[in-house]
This record gives sequence, structure tokens and C-alpha cells, in this order.
Amino acid sequence: MAFAKRNQQVAEGQVYRRIGVATGLWRVEMMRRDVTGHSHVQLRSLEDPTAYKTLSALVLADSREYELVERAPAAERQAAR
Repeated sequence: MAFAKRNQQVAEGQVYRRIGVATGLWRVEMMRRDVTGHSHVQLRSLEDPTAYKTLSALVLADSREYELVERAPAAERQAAR
């Protein structure tokens, strides 16, 4: 599953960093829609694999909030389609 906003595709396996924060890389682990149809992503910290957070897919795709550091591996991109 993948979500898009402003030509930016959010997919499982991608790694993001919050804008303005020097540390803290987060990998997209899971994507889902809630009962109202809003899309959310579950992120896992690369520095602390026990740390998770859930964000709106729109927030993660907003280039003013987060930047894409690493694209998902090719196999994961194919599965997301």
C-alpha cells in the first residue's frame, strides 16, 4: 500500500527524518486507513528499534515536516503497488 501527496509517494520501507532535527531516522513499517478513511503510517526508530510512532500519512508526506532520506528497496516498492 502507498499514499501520495504533492508527487511524493509514501511507502513501506522508506526512511524519513523530521525537518530541523539533526538526529532521528524513522522507517515506515506499516500503513493503514482508519474507519473514517484517513491514512496513517507506523514508524520505527532506526536508533532505538523499540520506539514506534504513528503519524498521519499527510504529515509524513509534507516536505515542510519530514524529508525522505532513503527510498524503499525495489522489492518493497513493487509490493506496495
